[in-house]
Amino acid sequence: LQIAGTVASPKLSDVRAAGDVQLSQGIPGLEKPLNAAIAWNGQKLTIVKATAPDLNVSGDIFVNANASIPQITNLNLNVQAQNYNLQQLPFKLPYSVALAGKADFNGQVTGKLPRCK
Repeated sequence: LQIAGTVASPKLSDVRAAGDVQLSQGIPGLEKPLNAAIAWNGQKLTIVKATAPDLNVSGDIFVNANASIPQITNLNLNVQAQNYNLQQLPFKLPYSVALAGKADFNGQVTGKLPRCK
C-alpha cells in the first residue's frame, strides 16, 4: 500500500493511498480472508477489486473525512456473493427478525447509510 500526505495535516482527507491489502481475519460480517486492490483520494475509497471465498466486490465508498470521526456518506458497490451465512450480517434487522440459512446475491448495494446515534 502506498500512502502520501503531509505530516503538517492530521486530516484523513489530506491523505492519498493506493495498493493491495490482505486482511487475514476478514471484516465484520465476513470472517474470511479478504484480498483487495483499493485507492483512497481523500473523499472516497475505490475498491478496484475485493475477493474472498464466495465473494467479489468492486465500487466506491464515499466518506466525509473532514468530520471528527469519519463517516460513510454513500455506497455504490457491485457485489457477487454465494453461500453467505445470513447470521453473519453486520447489522440487526428491525422487529427482532431472526435470520437463518445461506443466500446468494448478485447486484448492487447503493445509497446512504442511516446515521448511528
